[in-house]
Amino acid sequence: MTTHAHSFVAEKLSEVVKDKQRRQHLMVKSLAIFGLIFLTVFSIQAFWIGSVAIGGTLAFFSVWGAANLYLLSYRREWGLIGLTLIIYSLSLYLVVTGGHDNTGIMWVYPLAAIVIFINRFKVGLLLNLTFVALLSVLLNQNWLVTDYNALIKLRFVLTLMALGGMCHIAIFFQQKMDDYIIKMHEEGIHKLAYFDSLTQLANRATFRSILYHSTQRMLFEKSALVYIDLDNFKQVNDQYGHDYGDKVLGEFGQKIRQLVPQCLGRELGDYDIARLGGDEFAIFVEDAFDEAEVVQMGHEILNLFADNQMQSLERVHSKVSASVGVVFVSVAQLDLEESLKLADRAMYEAKKAGKNQVKVVY
Repeated sequence: MTTHAHSFVAEKLSEVVKDKQRRQHLMVKSLAIFGLIFLTVFSIQAFWIGSVAIGGTLAFFSVWGAANLYLLSYRREWGLIGLTLIIYSLSLYLVVTGGHDNTGIMWVYPLAAIVIFINRFKVGLLLNLTFVALLSVLLNQNWLVTDYNALIKLRFVLTLMALGGMCHIAIFFQQKMDDYIIKMHEEGIHKLAYFDSLTQLANRATFRSILYHSTQRMLFEKSALVYIDLDNFKQVNDQYGHDYGDKVLGEFGQKIRQLVPQCLGRELGDYDIARLGGDEFAIFVEDAFDEAEVVQMGHEILNLFADNQMQSLERVHSKVSASVGVVFVSVAQLDLEESLKLADRAMYEAKKAGKNQVKVVY
């Protein structure tokens, strides 16, 4: 899959995840509104039948829920925390008092499930374990308004744990998938921002940034810049089309990525090899302590064409080669931006001298 296709797919999947998150937020607000209406109706009903204590408590939760709707709209994270506190507080109240006609315990199951689904996995797991532990302690207190027998207590805790376990498993795998998609999208953005999509090398802006920051560090006594331009590449585009030309550029980018560490005996940074644009490439060797190996690397780049190592050129009749300019820069006179221009000029001197050459500037 090409980088463009990968980025397109990742972007679309990311949009799906973000749309799902928006719908989830809308669902949470809808549940909060529905719950508020539900609590208000039950509060009025409790007052109507003379259950002042229950009616007053439900009225309190109704007011709390109405205030929390504001947080859900403008401070989502705080709103979720508030909603979680409301639901768990109401659940504990229903267990302690038994609710209307001792049916309150039945409402704890859906309420506990809602808390799990509105929070991220780790938060929901921690809250649910704390809630079940607290319920287990409460059920064994003598001051409960409702008397539960031992079997009902055991069944209630076990079934609540089973429900929580199933909900947590579903949330865990869904969150893993969502996080993976978002990460894939962010990595795609990173590649688009810092890398050339065709060759997977650093792009011009990134390479120039690397030169600037290396100038600020000045860690080594001598650095080198290698400027590469492909000879007669325009003929490939003219005769075989730009798509085939892109294939050649892509292969050349991968070849020099493999060749450079082999020649230098060490890896360079992720952004030290770049495609500057068109058929122009550059290599930054920050620690050029051995000038001979850098120059030899330039000749090995020429050999990619002389030894027919480029498979994409096997069917190309035009003679494609490379002109390479190398400049060595001392730390005492470090100006990498100007040095890049010098390497560019050295490359043009190689072209004027007949192409397929390495020209060195000290």
